[in-house]
Amino acid sequence: MQDRFAEVTGVSVVIRDLQGRLVTHPSCQNAFCTLMAGSQYGETCCRESNRRAVARAAEAHRVVKYVCHAGLSQFAAPIEVENICVGTIVTGDQPEGQVPAARIIQLAQRSRIPEKKLRSASAPSGPGRKRR
Repeated sequence: MQDRFAEVTGVSVVIRDLQGRLVTHPSCQNAFCTLMAGSQYGETCCRESNRRAVARAAEAHRVVKYVCHAGLSQFAAPIEVENICVGTIVTGDQPEGQVPAARIIQLAQRSRIPEKKLRSASAPSGPGRKRR
Protein backbone atom coordinates (compact mmCIF):
# COMPACT_ATOMS: atom_id res chain seq x y z
CA MET A 1 0.00 0.00 0.00
CA GLN A 2 2.86 2.37 0.88
CA ASP A 3 4.66 1.64 -2.41
CA ARG A 4 1.50 2.21 -4.44
CA PHE A 5 0.75 5.50 -2.66
CA ALA A 6 4.31 6.69 -3.37
CA GLU A 7 4.03 5.61 -6.99
CA VAL A 8 0.73 7.44 -7.54
CA THR A 9 1.78 10.65 -5.76
CA GLY A 10 5.45 10.73 -6.78
CA VAL A 11 6.59 11.55 -3.26
CA SER A 12 8.64 9.42 -0.92
CA VAL A 13 6.85 7.67 1.92
CA VAL A 14 8.27 5.95 4.99
CA ILE A 15 7.01 4.97 8.41
CA ARG A 16 9.22 5.69 11.41
CA ASP A 17 8.94 4.74 15.05
CA LEU A 18 8.93 7.23 17.94
CA GLN A 19 12.75 7.37 17.94
CA GLY A 20 12.85 8.19 14.21
CA ARG A 21 14.06 4.71 13.20
CA LEU A 22 12.78 3.11 10.01
CA VAL A 23 9.80 0.80 10.38
CA THR A 24 9.36 0.40 6.62
CA HIS A 25 11.80 0.83 3.76
CA PRO A 26 11.35 4.17 2.00
CA SER A 27 9.14 4.05 -1.09
CA CYS A 28 9.99 6.30 -4.04
CA GLN A 29 13.01 7.69 -2.22
CA ASN A 30 14.78 10.37 -4.22
CA ALA A 31 18.45 10.10 -5.24
CA PHE A 32 19.57 12.81 -2.80
CA CYS A 33 18.06 11.01 0.20
CA THR A 34 19.42 7.68 -1.00
CA LEU A 35 22.93 9.15 -1.13
CA MET A 36 22.65 10.87 2.25
CA ALA A 37 21.11 7.87 4.03
CA GLY A 38 23.87 5.67 2.60
CA SER A 39 26.50 7.45 4.68
CA GLN A 40 26.83 7.10 8.43
CA TYR A 41 26.67 10.88 8.89
CA GLY A 42 23.60 11.22 6.66
CA GLU A 43 21.75 8.29 8.22
CA THR A 44 22.33 9.71 11.70
CA CYS A 45 21.15 13.17 10.63
CA CYS A 46 18.10 11.77 8.81
CA ARG A 47 17.09 9.73 11.84
CA GLU A 48 17.47 12.76 14.14
CA SER A 49 15.50 15.02 11.76
CA ASN A 50 12.74 12.45 11.61
CA ARG A 51 12.82 11.90 15.39
CA ARG A 52 12.13 15.61 15.86
CA ALA A 53 9.35 15.51 13.24
CA VAL A 54 7.80 12.49 14.96
CA ALA A 55 7.83 14.34 18.28
CA ARG A 56 6.22 17.45 16.76
CA ALA A 57 3.53 15.48 14.95
CA ALA A 58 2.77 13.41 18.07
CA GLU A 59 2.55 16.53 20.23
CA ALA A 60 0.33 18.35 17.73
CA HIS A 61 -1.84 15.29 16.98
CA ARG A 62 -1.89 16.42 13.35
CA VAL A 63 0.19 16.63 10.19
CA VAL A 64 3.20 18.93 10.50
CA LYS A 65 5.51 20.30 7.85
CA TYR A 66 9.20 20.48 8.59
CA VAL A 67 12.49 20.90 6.82
CA CYS A 68 15.07 18.17 7.38
CA HIS A 69 18.74 18.71 8.15
CA ALA A 70 19.54 18.79 4.42
CA GLY A 71 16.86 21.35 3.53
CA LEU A 72 14.15 19.09 2.10
CA SER A 73 10.48 19.68 2.88
CA GLN A 74 8.68 16.82 4.50
CA PHE A 75 5.33 16.19 6.12
CA ALA A 76 4.87 13.99 9.18
CA ALA A 77 1.53 12.60 10.29
CA PRO A 78 1.13 10.74 13.57
CA ILE A 79 -0.10 7.17 13.54
CA GLU A 80 -2.26 6.89 16.63
CA VAL A 81 -3.84 3.91 18.31
CA GLU A 82 -6.32 4.74 21.07
CA ASN A 83 -4.96 8.33 21.18
CA ILE A 84 -1.37 7.11 21.66
CA CYS A 85 1.17 7.94 18.97
CA VAL A 86 2.95 4.74 17.95
CA GLY A 87 4.84 6.14 14.97
CA THR A 88 4.68 8.56 12.10
CA ILE A 89 4.26 8.41 8.37
CA VAL A 90 6.69 10.78 6.69
CA THR A 91 6.17 11.96 3.10
CA GLY A 92 7.89 14.42 0.85
CA ASP A 93 11.66 14.68 0.67
CA GLN A 94 11.28 17.50 -1.83
CA PRO A 95 13.60 20.52 -2.04
CA GLU A 96 11.75 23.84 -1.85
CA GLY A 97 14.35 25.20 -4.24
CA GLN A 98 17.96 24.56 -5.10
CA VAL A 99 19.89 23.46 -2.01
CA PRO A 100 22.47 26.23 -1.44
CA ALA A 101 25.96 25.44 -2.76
CA ALA A 102 27.51 26.03 0.67
CA ARG A 103 25.14 23.47 2.21
CA ILE A 104 25.94 20.92 -0.53
CA ILE A 105 29.67 21.38 0.09
CA GLN A 106 29.19 20.97 3.85
CA LEU A 107 27.00 17.86 3.46
CA ALA A 108 29.39 16.34 0.89
CA GLN A 109 32.39 16.81 3.17
CA ARG A 110 30.67 15.47 6.28
CA SER A 111 29.10 12.50 4.51
CA ARG A 112 32.11 11.79 2.26
CA ILE A 113 29.92 11.86 -0.84
CA PRO A 114 31.37 13.45 -3.99
CA GLU A 115 30.11 17.04 -4.14
CA LYS A 116 29.21 16.86 -7.85
CA LYS A 117 27.12 13.73 -7.28
CA LEU A 118 25.29 15.27 -4.30
CA ARG A 119 24.67 18.56 -6.16
CA SER A 120 23.20 16.71 -9.15
CA ALA A 121 20.93 14.62 -6.91
CA SER A 122 19.74 17.71 -5.01
CA ALA A 123 18.36 19.55 -8.05
CA PRO A 124 14.58 20.12 -7.69
CA SER A 125 13.94 18.68 -11.14
CA GLY A 126 17.11 16.58 -11.11
CA PRO A 127 17.62 12.88 -11.54
CA GLY A 128 15.75 12.39 -8.34
CA ARG A 129 13.45 9.42 -8.19
CA LYS A 130 14.47 5.95 -7.21
CA ARG A 131 11.61 3.47 -7.06
CA ARG A 132 11.74 0.66 -4.54
